[in-house]
Amino acid sequence: MAQLNKLEDYRTRNKLSYKQLAVILKIHERTARRHCRPLGDLDFHLPVQKTMEKIIIMTQGYVQPNDFYHITLKQEV
Repeated sequence: MAQLNKLEDYRTRNKLSYKQLAVILKIHERTARRHCRPLGDLDFHLPVQKTMEKIIIMTQGYVQPNDFYHITLKQEV
């Protein structure tokens, strides 16, 4: 099941197009779209470290590296 992507949430809240996001991050528009796909989507692409650093700075920490991973931790009782 796909999960909401915080970068996509940031993009829509700030009324940025994929092209504007790509220019800010200095990546191709298609890559920006793929970074914004829902987690678990087949077309989702994990940002490389350099881009991840730009995302953290651009979003003022709203989007963090762990937001790009779908991890469920279960504690045993």
